[in-house]
Amino acid sequence: MEAPNQDDKYTHNEESKVSFEELIAAGNSLKTIGQIMELIGAANLFSLNERPTPGDKQVVSGIVLQTIGQIIHTTGIFQQLGEPSDEVMLQGQKNEIAGTSLKTAG
Repeated sequence: MEAPNQDDKYTHNEESKVSFEELIAAGNSLKTIGQIMELIGAANLFSLNERPTPGDKQVVSGIVLQTIGQIIHTTGIFQQLGEPSDEVMLQGQKNEIAGTSLKTAG
């Protein structure tokens, strides 16, 4: 039985890498959907509150920031899928970092 050559191993590794990148992007998409659902629920709950407190407003504002951050973060991940140019890859990484910063601020 022949040992796999380097080209076969490289091809297998690249295929695995693409598969894992797609899995990460799909997971982040689900997180984004969940974050949007949380924002809708919190905003509707806030609107039903007859006497919202400053704390209630801060919570909703925080969720808004987290949602925006999650959307930017996920956009950055999708920009990095496949074989983007160096410029697109760098922009994707910047978006990922900016999104993470917003999520943390929220």
